Amino acid sequence: MAISTIQKLLTHPESRQQSNQVVLVWFTLSLTYAALCGSLWLHQAFSSEYVAQDDARQQVFWMRQFLDPELFSNDLIADYFQSIAPKGWSALYRIMATLGIDPIFFSKILPFPVILLTTAYCFFVCIQILPVPATGFIASVLLNQYFLVGADVTSGTPRDFVYLLYLSFFYYLIRRSVLPCLGVIFLTGLFYPTSIFIQSVLLILRLVIWNRGHLTFSRNRLDYLLCGSGLGIAFLVLLPYALSSSEFGSTITLTQANAMPDALMTMTGKRFLDRSHWKLWLLGEMGLIPGRPFHWPLVAPYPPLILTGVLLPILSRYSSYFPLAQRITRNVLLLPQALLASYCMFFISHAILFKLHYPGRYTGRIFWIVLALAAALVVTVVLDTILHWLQRQRQTLFYPILTISTILLFAVAVVFPPVYAMKFTNAFHYPRYPQSGYAQGTIPQVYEFFLDQPKDSVIASLSPESQNIPTFAKRSILVSKKYAIPFHLGYYRQIRQRIFDQIRAQYSPSLAELQNFIRKYKVDFWLIYRPELTRDYLMKNKWLNAFKPVTPEAIVKLKQGKTPALAKIMNRCSVLDTEDYVVVPTDCIMKELD
Repeated sequence: MAISTIQKLLTHPESRQQSNQVVLVWFTLSLTYAALCGSLWLHQAFSSEYVAQDDARQQVFWMRQFLDPELFSNDLIADYFQSIAPKGWSALYRIMATLGIDPIFFSKILPFPVILLTTAYCFFVCIQILPVPATGFIASVLLNQYFLVGADVTSGTPRDFVYLLYLSFFYYLIRRSVLPCLGVIFLTGLFYPTSIFIQSVLLILRLVIWNRGHLTFSRNRLDYLLCGSGLGIAFLVLLPYALSSSEFGSTITLTQANAMPDALMTMTGKRFLDRSHWKLWLLGEMGLIPGRPFHWPLVAPYPPLILTGVLLPILSRYSSYFPLAQRITRNVLLLPQALLASYCMFFISHAILFKLHYPGRYTGRIFWIVLALAAALVVTVVLDTILHWLQRQRQTLFYPILTISTILLFAVAVVFPPVYAMKFTNAFHYPRYPQSGYAQGTIPQVYEFFLDQPKDSVIASLSPESQNIPTFAKRSILVSKKYAIPFHLGYYRQIRQRIFDQIRAQYSPSLAELQNFIRKYKVDFWLIYRPELTRDYLMKNKWLNAFKPVTPEAIVKLKQGKTPALAKIMNRCSVLDTEDYVVVPTDCIMKELD
């Protein structure tokens, strides 16, 4: 195949004669690639009856009330997560429930159409910046490859919509489409309200343009119309949140968080609340650079090519050496503007820490979107330069080999990094590829047992499986690490007190103390993980050890050889006994005598 033909397919800017056909081909390939990635997640989601995405276990379980109002009645945990759920997102699940669709099932299939829509907007945003259809394909492929290792769009929760909301907003903003842009802002308020702040800052930044080496104000009236009307919609959408008061109290402050070690142990970024530590400002949910604390960039096998996006400013600076770089439109300014808007919100969020959630939420998603778009531009521009060089080598002996090698290397580098990423996941001890965040329940016989119990049953457990009970057994639990979210003090203080009381009762040698706990919280069953009644397990459990002084006191009692009352009676009271778990009805415990 001639180099000129390859250039037309890969790096030639679209013309009116070929645009519809070529764009359609590359757009179809982009959606096909996204669908293939989505199928990998669907395979994991439906690999077993008891599988659910990690965030869905936390945020979706209560929505089964839409199908059966008797479930999770008077449940503190369900009431809390219902209160903080974005209205548009919960309304979507309610509509599906009226059609008889189970919320957990819907949470598994919802990411697929969201991924396809996100891919579509990514493609068209990219070709608005550089009108080369193959560039849109590369950007969408890189973004989907990041999704494969980021587990950001697989939960069926509000965060799945963030990339879609940002990219659709970018697209309509570039095109200065007022009504669609306002519509996206409105939907953002319904599905992921905190993203409105970045959209608002970006609207303001768009009023300032770089013209002949100087910053000046835009002369385009549409920019001012978009900014004014967009900020108005943002204000109206956020006003109900600002005026309403949560029944679970105010948001936790930094001082209050520092005063509760158990809260810090539960919160992401718990190790970074030393405000003077450089890692606080760089890494994890609290930092500028997305990724888990202490492990970035080894936290996940990010697609290698996506990191080349950092080279875009260099290519722009030396565009005389890269002919296609000169065809990049002024729309590319959206990329640094988006980053600047995200960093503005990052520092504002740090200034009022936890009031606007974690600061890293304002940098992470924008960072990867911008990097994917920039990397696609870099790859296309560099490839075009190489093809131009190859065209000048037509008379050389190695011309055919060089041409074929270049195309193959390009195809492998762009399309197949997930194959190599799978090997990296083994090196970094990732249990699955792709990283979807799906968790599998390990005690189906226990879930089935609880499903046969009354719907208002309350289960007490400090075991790892307690977080699966609401999702797989549809029954209320008293506490669990996954649901001990310390953002609202009114909620967390109740959960915290429950944890204190349950630790005391579970490890107390006094049967009377155990029975008083059961009366206080009206517990119906106790799910016991056998190892958790041992001293070694309790000493190694970092989360439980954060609850002082009750856990250290329990450890001392175990060291002194004082056997918990629950351990003494669990075998003769058990109604279900597996290899690691025991289910004990509390009515049996209440009949016991000291």
